Amino acid sequence: MIKETHIGLVIMNSDNTDFIEVRYTLSKFDRQLGDTMTIDNKKYRVGIIGDSRNAVISELNKIIKAKNKITRRQQKIENQRADLYFNKVLSEAIQMINNI
Repeated sequence: MIKETHIGLVIMNSDNTDFIEVRYTLSKFDRQLGDTMTIDNKKYRVGIIGDSRNAVISELNKIIKAKNKITRRQQKIENQRADLYFNKVLSEAIQMINNI
């Protein structure tokens, strides 16, 4: 009897610092962490091995939430910088108009 393995697959950027895509799959073969699989011409690496589908999906969701939290924080900082720059330019323009 073939033992099915519940695995979470990940695609990472070239620096291995950020997740590009995550995916759950049920493998009919024994897999180890770091193994590569090609699905739809995309190379995935095994990032999570679990006992059940729900356990693996739960962990993948935690990864997505953490990544989204970091992304939202970075976007918030960028927006604050852009707003600060815009307000500075607008303030200078109003001062130039008032001085004329």
